[in-house]
Parts: sequence; C-alpha cells; structure tokens
Amino acid sequence: MTHNRRIQWEPERHCLVVTTLLICSMRCAATSAEVPIRQRAVDVFVLQNGTRILGASLPSAGNGVNSILVRGEWLKRNVPEMFVPLNTTKHRGDVAQDPVALLLAAHISSLEAAGDPDLERIGFLRERLRNLQHRNVSDTTPDVIIIDVSDSLIRRKLLQKLKIRELAGVGILNAVADVESLKQADVVAALRQIPATDLVRSLPAEDVGDADTTFRRILLQTDRIFGQTCRLIYHSGRYISEQDASAKPETLALELLSGHVQSQLSTLLSQNSGTSAGKLKAGRKVPTPGQSLPLPAVAPATAQQADVVEVSEMKMNPTSGSASVTIDLYYRNGNETLWKFVGRVTGAATHQDISDDQQQNIANDPRVKQITQLFGGLGAGANDLTKAISVGAAVEVAQQRAKEKLQSFVDSGGAGAAKRISVRRGQLTELP
Repeated sequence: MTHNRRIQWEPERHCLVVTTLLICSMRCAATSAEVPIRQRAVDVFVLQNGTRILGASLPSAGNGVNSILVRGEWLKRNVPEMFVPLNTTKHRGDVAQDPVALLLAAHISSLEAAGDPDLERIGFLRERLRNLQHRNVSDTTPDVIIIDVSDSLIRRKLLQKLKIRELAGVGILNAVADVESLKQADVVAALRQIPATDLVRSLPAEDVGDADTTFRRILLQTDRIFGQTCRLIYHSGRYISEQDASAKPETLALELLSGHVQSQLSTLLSQNSGTSAGKLKAGRKVPTPGQSLPLPAVAPATAQQADVVEVSEMKMNPTSGSASVTIDLYYRNGNETLWKFVGRVTGAATHQDISDDQQQNIANDPRVKQITQLFGGLGAGANDLTKAISVGAAVEVAQQRAKEKLQSFVDSGGAGAAKRISVRRGQLTELP
C-alpha cells in the first residue's frame, strides 16, 4: 500500500533546512578535496605530454620498461585515448604470437599427424584454441590492464614504498572503487570488507607470461575428459582403487566408524572435547606443487595407464557427526614418467546435511545396528546415536561436494581462488 505524504510550507523550519544544507555542502566539499599523492596507495606516472597514469608499478626486468597495473574501468574512463589502442593491441592476425596458442596449435598438429587420430580430443582442443583467439580480440573492458611503457615516454615517477605499492596492487585486482584516489587507510578498510576466500592477491599465472603452465592446464582438462583417470582412496595407510568393490564410501565410512567405536568409544563420548580421540585427524600432509605421486599409489595408477590420478581421503568425527573428504589431483602428460601434484580440494558435511531417508537407511544396516548397541550399552543419549549414525552418510555428501569443487578447479584452469579476473597486457609505443 502506498501512503501519500502531505508537504506543508513551514517558514520557520525552512531557514533551519537551508542552514543545514549549507553546512552539509561545506563538509562535503571538504571531504571531497583531492587526497595528496603521498597519502594514497597508488603510484603516479606522468608522461611527457602530461598524461597521468595511476596504478601499481610491477617488478621491473631492468630494461628501461615500466610495467604498470591499472584498473580497466579507470583507464577507459580517464584516459580513453590510451585505453582504445591498448585494449585492441592483439588482432586476429597476431594470434600466432600468443605463446599458449603456439603450443596448443603445435600439439593439435601432432595429434592430427598421428595414426588413428582422436577426433573428439582434437575437436575439443580446437575449441580451446578458438577461445584463445576470441580472448585476444575481445573488445570488452578487462578487469585490469598491464601497461608496458619505456622510460623515454615518462617525464616523472611518483612511487610509493613497496608495501604501499603492494596494497595498491591488491586493491586494483579486487576492483576497489576509486582505489586511485583513496587514502591508504581507506584501501585497507575496503579490502577488509572482502571475504578472505574471495580476495585476489596476485595476477593469474597465465597472465604474466607463464605459457607452459597454462598449456599444461589445458592438457589436464582435456585428459580428464578424454583420457584415463585413476581414482584412489587413501584408507588406513593404503591406496585402494575406487574400482575395488570394497572401496565404496559408505563401506569404508562404516569401517572407520566401527574402528572408532571399538577402540575409542569411551573417549569419543567424554565431555572433554579438547582431548577427544574422535576429532578429525590431520591425515596426509598437503603435497607441494610439482611433488610426485606417492610410491604406493604408483602401481595402481600405472596398471590403469592413467593420465590423471585423484587421491581421496575421508576423515570423520563420530562425536559431532561431521566428516570431510580431501581430493589430491596429480597429472602427467604423454612425455612425462611421473604424476605431479596439481592441487587439493576439500568437501565437508555434518549430520545436519543428511535427510531422514538417508539416516534411516544407514540405521537399518546390520553393521550399524551393532554399533548402535555398543553406544546404547555405554548409556549414550539419542542425540549421540543420531550423530554417530549420520556420519556415514555425511561422508558421501562431503565426497560429492569435494568432487564438485574439483570439477570447478579443473574448469577454471587450476586456479585456487574462486574469483577469476580478466587481464590484458599492452605496450604503449607512443604518447596518447
């Protein structure tokens, strides 16, 4: 319902309103005054014709060329005469100069030349090559632009200290509004409003010239679709293939739960959660990038002639009814002998994620009934029993979530961060 408000002319209040507006205008004018350069986070480059570039100076190769990171929107709005040529630097005829496109085109040619070529794989890779070409000629505004400009075109540089410059760079990568004109403290405050999981801290590797890494990620995605993937489960110190009938998640979860109950039930039910032996254990250490697949896992991976290896591990806490599943991803392409660690994802779930039907199905399992009797014999309450029973189903939910994250990880090119940014690089060869 809309209510109509009556507006009455009140001379006495009118004077007060005018005075208030004048005071507000004066305050706004004072707060909108330009922030001195030294109080800002960004660097300033003044070109020979007086044009100012506000951004963050990137590490230099010492060859007289300055690389400046700027927001695409800022450059488009403030220096359009520079934005247009920089944003259209690469044309369709220049695609052959893209190192990733070169590697991909050569790989496609080698596949086509081989006997009995895999047409589906070749078609998929050709589509990826077309995507690279489209990216190179895109006329959309990228999130950030790296401008390479020689010292001869620069009249003056106003550079911040390294820590402040890094702050500006993170602000630009995370599209902090008006980061170019904000005080350093205001940039910090704006970044603190961004969840840590969404914060972009560095440029994507492929956008700083790491063509081999980008090419390898394309091959990983391709082999995970068209190649052979060996899926292993790390359980009780051994690696079990998911093809093994005993490797069903619910079977292994019940085995883990039974082991907890038989050996540590009294501790699990203690009120001292700080010493509970049922807490999620640390499990395997996270491998380092490039680390080889553990030797005990090599045999099944070799037997399956795998291109990609996924190693899952389940961890559970029967006391809280929570579970987690981690998946480590390893990859080797055709000319490599070892699988190298690519990345890790984790999925988690609790008893609250389990439906009543899932709960009842697990409760009816004969093995679970034995566990229930053990709990009941020690005087466990109904809530404890519910959590303990649900943890088996929670493992399945956690595993599904981990697999979804793994798919997103591969689709995004192996980027750890959830947020992806578009980057364009161009060389300024003449004054705008």
